[in-house]
Amino acid sequence: MVSYSGVSGGTRGVTALRPATGAVGLVQTLANVELASVATQIDDESEFGPTEKNEHILAAQLNDLVALDAALRPLRS
Repeated sequence: MVSYSGVSGGTRGVTALRPATGAVGLVQTLANVELASVATQIDDESEFGPTEKNEHILAAQLNDLVALDAALRPLRS
């Protein structure tokens, strides 16, 4: 999941949604992109500029998605 909020980056919201997403059969990645204080990452041209931490966690989440795709492929056929 990708979340954003103030200091916590939406962590509590993601935690609250996990049981519901699992109940409807969604498979979750281990990594979550949490954008804390996202307003500070928007420049004067209204463009988002991720931090190094954001980029690292996004890379981890994408790697999780690739692994899950391979693992779940037989179930989709």
